[in-house]
Amino acid sequence: MKKPRILLSLPDRGGENYIKAFSENGFCVFGQYLSQRKDCDALVLCGGGDVAPSYYGEKENGSNPPDIARDKTEMLLFDSYYSSKKPIIGICRGMQLINIAMGGDIYQDILFADAHKYDRKDKIHEVQNLEGGFLYDLFGEKMTVNSAHHQACRKIAKGLNVIQLHKDKTVEAIWAENIIGLQWHPERMWGNDGFPDIKPLFGYFEKMISGM
Repeated sequence: MKKPRILLSLPDRGGENYIKAFSENGFCVFGQYLSQRKDCDALVLCGGGDVAPSYYGEKENGSNPPDIARDKTEMLLFDSYYSSKKPIIGICRGMQLINIAMGGDIYQDILFADAHKYDRKDKIHEVQNLEGGFLYDLFGEKMTVNSAHHQACRKIAKGLNVIQLHKDKTVEAIWAENIIGLQWHPERMWGNDGFPDIKPLFGYFEKMISGM
């Protein structure tokens, strides 16, 4: 069976976990920083720094300095894959970028960040999967995830559905046809103790890309 070909749009450094996790779960991976490749079966927008606030009509108010070249490249990639109806997966920054690209916005610096913010290691916490979402079907009502972020989705774009929440109401996952956004990092949960068996999530990705 032919492996799904996915483009991992990576940060300028530190993308090895993404490549390893997706490769070991049956995907043919093309991982690159500032890639403009548009011929893969699906796009994965990976984690990294903050998206420039100008993309959602705000001035800097707690955001870290953006990577302008990456923002521009990934917005163009999103438009290309979205218009072609190819699956798009967003992880952490990638989920926020999807929401922004579709008309939503984000908190530039969440005041309730203690449960989520990166402090030299991931924060581990429980989240609630909302009934009717695929994460509920895969993992039940609650699951343990990781976090490493100081921003979060605020206004959710039209057409996107919230399918997972933290107890502080931080949106942890969004979904629409051909789109998945995860605020947490499955690539760092893969193969690590203390988390649920995350392999069904990668299986869902594969089925989504192959047309379910």
